[in-house]
Amino acid sequence: IVGESVTFPSVQVSQIIDLKQGDSASLRTVAEVINGTITNTQPDFKDRVTWDNQSGFFQIRDLRTSDSGVYTVQSLGTQKTSTTFNLTVFNRVSRPQVSRVSQVSDSCSLLCSVSNGREVTLSWQREGETLTNTSNPDLNTPLTLPLETEGLSHSYSCVASNPVSTET
Repeated sequence: IVGESVTFPSVQVSQIIDLKQGDSASLRTVAEVINGTITNTQPDFKDRVTWDNQSGFFQIRDLRTSDSGVYTVQSLGTQKTSTTFNLTVFNRVSRPQVSRVSQVSDSCSLLCSVSNGREVTLSWQREGETLTNTSNPDLNTPLTLPLETEGLSHSYSCVASNPVSTET
């Protein structure tokens, strides 16, 4: 989640341990530990990457969505080991806004909207049952979802969610 932290464990603590980002074609060193001291930290990770010399764990604080990607922890001790992690950083979903478009007799037209983001889904629910939902890969476009109610005897909720949060 944006603003939080993630920890990458190391298989073994050795004299040289690297935290790298990217796939094999575009691998770059994020930080390197030599003889127990963290060095060579990339500028965009400066003051956000730490290494614990007891556990051998790297930590990235104050996560940004741009930190998403593949990370590899390499230990270059007596045996070379590496562990790969796939990190996806999400913003928390914002609270959806509901507006009444029109009302005629016992029916009502509602519109729910929310700021879009990575893997955000917007849905209308009635008594826990999902009636309709939408998502859009164009992150620059807000999500909107209309609803025509079936009388005034039911309670409806608009729910915005992504893999890390839900707002109703």
